[in-house]
Amino acid sequence: MTIPKIFWDSFGFSDKYSGIARYARNLHQGLSQCSVQPTMLVRSENQEGFFLSNAQRVPTESSVVEHALAKTKLYWPHKAFATASKLNSDEKVIFHGLSNINLPFLLKKRKGFKYILTIHDLIPMLDDGGVSLTYKAQFSWMLPRALNYSDKIICVSTWTKDILLERFPDYARKVTVIPHGFHKPNDRADEDVREKELNQKKHLLFVSRWEKYKNFDLIVDIIEKLPEDYLMTIVTNQVGKNFLQKNVKNSDCISIRTEVDESHLQSLYRCADLYLHTSKYEGFGLPVWEALSYGTPAIFLQGHALDMLLKSEVATGLEKNCTPNDWMDVITYQIELKKSLEYQNNLKDFLSNLPTWEDSARQLLQIYNSTDE
Repeated sequence: MTIPKIFWDSFGFSDKYSGIARYARNLHQGLSQCSVQPTMLVRSENQEGFFLSNAQRVPTESSVVEHALAKTKLYWPHKAFATASKLNSDEKVIFHGLSNINLPFLLKKRKGFKYILTIHDLIPMLDDGGVSLTYKAQFSWMLPRALNYSDKIICVSTWTKDILLERFPDYARKVTVIPHGFHKPNDRADEDVREKELNQKKHLLFVSRWEKYKNFDLIVDIIEKLPEDYLMTIVTNQVGKNFLQKNVKNSDCISIRTEVDESHLQSLYRCADLYLHTSKYEGFGLPVWEALSYGTPAIFLQGHALDMLLKSEVATGLEKNCTPNDWMDVITYQIELKKSLEYQNNLKDFLSNLPTWEDSARQLLQIYNSTDE
């Protein structure tokens, strides 16, 4: 079967620590393993470097106003689609918006094009989603139009699908769940061991860009209760770093990093004794899965997709009313878990039944090839 020409809209991928960007990059690599290379419609050199291959710059410099508009969620997919239309010479073309609402729904559909939308979560529509009223209104206006415009809808978890169809049941026939893939566990590299030896403290890890619903306040409260023999490494963006530097008093117990390449991030996952995930909502919770993939146990806040996806044998969920003291009690109990042979066997069994990114890519290819049905 001939694979259609595929264009990916890259909105939201500028922050390499965001789940959407990492999802796209991993899926892109999975498709590469299947000998498929989507054309990435990007705005900046940073995005070109992030995806390494087959990136197409979308011109936005014709005017100051247009350059500014191209950074908005409403204008960008229409600009990207215009570029895809000019580049296309095939009869069958896929235009795939990978960040919740990014389809060119203000334009008339073009013959030969099929439109795919990936939905990670509906957090902006939730009552306590922690976004501004402006963004909540924008998201609530754009989402139903993008859903209506799409030919197929991909949800990254059953939790996301359930919330979507609870609000928009008429689109059930379009929806398919394709979960994230996973990196298979591998042995510690030499550099991981060397980094561990530099500091013999008990290592906690937290990886997240700053958003209100990511619950950095709880991270701050936990840090203030850490004993001297603990170190928490936090990988975040500049906004997250600024927040932590302003609010953390117990700074001797933390290491904040904003520029970490992929190999170093993998090293941090392997070296950590325990991964913490305090987000109030997650459509999937990719950092937790990445930690588990490298053999590191995780503690997460309940109330979202992770409740449905994880087993208690490999990760511990805490209720939202748990206090920082409760978290410390569990951290103290779980900090030695990684050394347990029973835990490592349970984790190995759990991960062995999960799809790889190549598996997820093959599911996506089935969607691409079914758009004529």
